[in-house]
Amino acid sequence: MQFDGINNFSVYDDNDQEVDCEVITTFYCEATDGHYVVFTSGNTDEEGNVIIEVSKYDPHSEEMELLAITDPQEQNIIEATLDRILEVEVEEE
Repeated sequence: MQFDGINNFSVYDDNDQEVDCEVITTFYCEATDGHYVVFTSGNTDEEGNVIIEVSKYDPHSEEMELLAITDPQEQNIIEATLDRILEVEVEEE
């Protein structure tokens, strides 16, 4: 399933409550050979910042399944990649 072209989707939280999410962007990372979706449910942290989440997904799967990023090295690579994406978007504005 591709997240490209999808603006919103729903997931279930730990309490089995449906949560609506908005897709911010998707990207492929060559370093990890993985596809990622960046999204938010609109929730904020203690300081009022909108919480943004990143999950891995399989674009060839029929199901829209979000996969956890559990490897610390992969997390670091994705954080650096996301920082570069955000820098480019800010420069373009």
